[in-house]
Amino acid sequence: RILADAASGSEPAATTEPAPTAAATLEPITPPVVGAVNDGFQLGQVLTASGLEVTLDWSSTADLNLELRDPTGQRLFFDSRTNQNGGSFGFDVNGLCEVLSSPAQETAEYSPGAIPVGSYEILVYYRQNCENNGAQPFTVNVTVDGIALPAIIGTLQPPATGVSSVFISSFIVN
Repeated sequence: RILADAASGSEPAATTEPAPTAAATLEPITPPVVGAVNDGFQLGQVLTASGLEVTLDWSSTADLNLELRDPTGQRLFFDSRTNQNGGSFGFDVNGLCEVLSSPAQETAEYSPGAIPVGSYEILVYYRQNCENNGAQPFTVNVTVDGIALPAIIGTLQPPATGVSSVFISSFIVN
């Protein structure tokens, strides 16, 4: 190796490399096998320790609805409470303006275990303006395998008669 002292302007001086030491022997590590070969895990899925949860929160008696669509097209919402990928939907809060509560929350979740990889779509519908609540601010929180994603904050205007106002967002599970 040759070193130069740029500050002194002196000629480069020769140095010697340290003597090589014995090389370490690397042993391959075999990961433990978890579950049986036919444990239900499929290509296009990721194994989670704590699952996936999406919650919709709002602070009025308006009838908002959460819908979650997974990468395989399976849906979770008030009229589809379970799906073929192990997802489940909680209670339809303020549905049809019949039993009203405020603050309100709806939840879609996948239990710990295998979940599909890809893009998940979140839809928030403003179905009915139950007690003349007006525009509705809301928050959507997503937790994937114990990791909270940034909160999604939005506002929906009351729907026109016979239609819904819709907010759409998404996140990707790799």
